[in-house]
Amino acid sequence: MRAAALWISTCLAMTLATAASGRVTGEVDALTEVIEGFEQNQQALRTWQGSATIKRWKHSDDKLVGESEVDFISDRSNDAIAWKRTVLAVPSEDPEDFEPYETSGMLSDGRIVWVAPRTREDRHDRDGQPHGVNVHVREPEAGPRPLIATDDAFNPGLYFNPVVNNTPQTLRFYLQNRHNPDMYPATVTRQGSRVVLEITNPTEPHNKIINRYTFDLSSGFNLVESYFESEGNRTATTTKYQLVNKVYVPAVSTTVSQRGSQTIRKVETLFTSNRVNEPIPADAFTLEGIGVRDGDYILDTITNKSSWYQPD
Repeated sequence: MRAAALWISTCLAMTLATAASGRVTGEVDALTEVIEGFEQNQQALRTWQGSATIKRWKHSDDKLVGESEVDFISDRSNDAIAWKRTVLAVPSEDPEDFEPYETSGMLSDGRIVWVAPRTREDRHDRDGQPHGVNVHVREPEAGPRPLIATDDAFNPGLYFNPVVNNTPQTLRFYLQNRHNPDMYPATVTRQGSRVVLEITNPTEPHNKIINRYTFDLSSGFNLVESYFESEGNRTATTTKYQLVNKVYVPAVSTTVSQRGSQTIRKVETLFTSNRVNEPIPADAFTLEGIGVRDGDYILDTITNKSSWYQPD
């Protein structure tokens, strides 16, 4: 469920150059307003539950090549998220032969748990017979994790995690280094209710790299547009938000990738349900809650142990 309070699939670049001469210019103090408003919206979010549909198109022939439905639960107080994902289409499968399958997982208590699809090919053999599926347990990846993304079933940080977010940290970095001559040139502008941060890399004249981030003060100070350009390749993401129980959360996010004048890929994440600060099930972040069953095979790379799962 590749995901994602900087609510969308992007990591703001914290870029330093070794030989560039530039600094942060423009209406730099507007970043403080964005940080404060963003944190206020984020702190109001205690629990977040909902559903989303994720679709991918290959635009060389405008063909739908991937589709998933995701149910998710997140709890800010415990830095936890759980999800169940139904895969309805994948690019490598003939639509006539493909059978939908489900995966699930969670990020909780400092570990990632991922349950393999319950297909015959994914079941673990015991005594020569397909039995339970593999359940993988590992440590979370280091570094910031964006909250919405498109199609990665293995990394829940690329789905919906309203806790882990590097937007304030990154904007503070640019504020603190506004007079640093070794920074890549960056400019802050206001456009109505929007604040735009644009960073350029002028070190290679034949390849001007542009990163542009647009925050909307009327949408919870969230990131509504991100844009990246390099060597004729461009990727743009736009996100619309909705106000649910006094908190702004995403309604739809769309990413379009282009090479030259040709659109090569489009991804849309449509939130079909958003519930904010409502009670969550007591078993949401348990093995049973994410669908682990009697006889599944637990492969734990944190403890370097494996075992057949038996519920208490």
